[in-house]
Amino acid sequence: MASSHIQVVSRIPYKTFYHSPTPRTAEQNRIAHEIQVSAHPPVQTVSAGSRVSVRCRVQGSPVAEVRWYKDGSPLHTHTHAHLMLQGRDTLVITGVGERDAGMYQCVAANSLGEAQASSQISIRDSVPSLRHTFIEQTLQPGPPVSLKCTALGHPTPVITWTLDGRPLTPSSGHYGGQRVSVGAWVDVGGQVVSQVNISSAGHMDGGLYACAAANSAGRAEHSARLNVYGGWRGDGEAWEGLGDWMPSFVSVASAVSRTPSNVTVVDGSEATVVCPVAGYPIKSVTWTLHGRPLTPKPRRSPRADGSLVFQSVEAEQDVGLYTCTASNAQGRTATASFILGVLKPPVLAELKFPAGLVEGMRFSLSCSLLSGDLPISLRWEKDGRPLPRDPVLTETHSQFFTNLVFTDIRGRHAG
Repeated sequence: MASSHIQVVSRIPYKTFYHSPTPRTAEQNRIAHEIQVSAHPPVQTVSAGSRVSVRCRVQGSPVAEVRWYKDGSPLHTHTHAHLMLQGRDTLVITGVGERDAGMYQCVAANSLGEAQASSQISIRDSVPSLRHTFIEQTLQPGPPVSLKCTALGHPTPVITWTLDGRPLTPSSGHYGGQRVSVGAWVDVGGQVVSQVNISSAGHMDGGLYACAAANSAGRAEHSARLNVYGGWRGDGEAWEGLGDWMPSFVSVASAVSRTPSNVTVVDGSEATVVCPVAGYPIKSVTWTLHGRPLTPKPRRSPRADGSLVFQSVEAEQDVGLYTCTASNAQGRTATASFILGVLKPPVLAELKFPAGLVEGMRFSLSCSLLSGDLPISLRWEKDGRPLPRDPVLTETHSQFFTNLVFTDIRGRHAG
């Protein structure tokens, strides 16, 4: 992605104001001056999931109370399990999440008045980390199964699921009604929790499940197989349990035989293709390209779990018709084929900013797509995030160009 920076010079004059307090008696002044509050540290940028503390140092006496606020609203630690007061002058936050970013204030008071101090907490962007994952399971048909992934990161990540490389969504598991469901929520600790629940596992539910947590900072993935004994007899009748079974290629959506969809990847990228085999146990999975056995290479190799991994896709050598064949101990087989297509990646022109930008100026920034296979979408980001709403910013788009127009540039646009 092409990127650059704006530097804005402010010409806004600043003034200092002095407020004279209401006259007090000498005794009142002596006590009021003794009440001093400071917050430490005044500013801190922390990672999501970390433990943070803010100390409110109060000097003087007597101190009737110390109150805490966040972004101007009273902070009630008893209603938030991850917030804790040590004494009355130290606030501790465990498992910091996006909801905890903001301005914290401590206010100390006595009979003559009060004093306050503030501490700003910001959450740095962080690649999602998977805190809980699922393991490979092998089971007989019938029992319920739950697969769970939890992730923490900033901004809050989104967790998606796939089964044998195909998206698994809340509406994709409807064979037999709502037997398969996918859900996600954010817990009190700020972690995203996502689960796949199968009310009664059958051989058609077997395969390679993967969860992926992603945000603007990066991505984390985990995968493991769910093995369910059973398969299809040679006569095509479904059969659950141990015995003489035939491996089958099954659909999460419809419970009928399927073959993998054609796959499109970007030239030079990494890619993994999974052979969607159901039934257990599977003795072997083999691959061919254009009907010939696939020769393993350092950048392209089949794995024991039935997947085909490309370390770096090359258009000239990797495009073509792939077939995977699964076999069981009895020698029965099932095959599926797909076409692998390769797209050229997009190339953008360098972004250029005029020198000497100051507040109040106007200018237009252009982003041009020089090459790359379609479809390609263009979008603007600032500091790695989507552009916020701004009345002085306008975006215009065409198929190969997009412009960002600043009608009144301000200091907030620096980045």
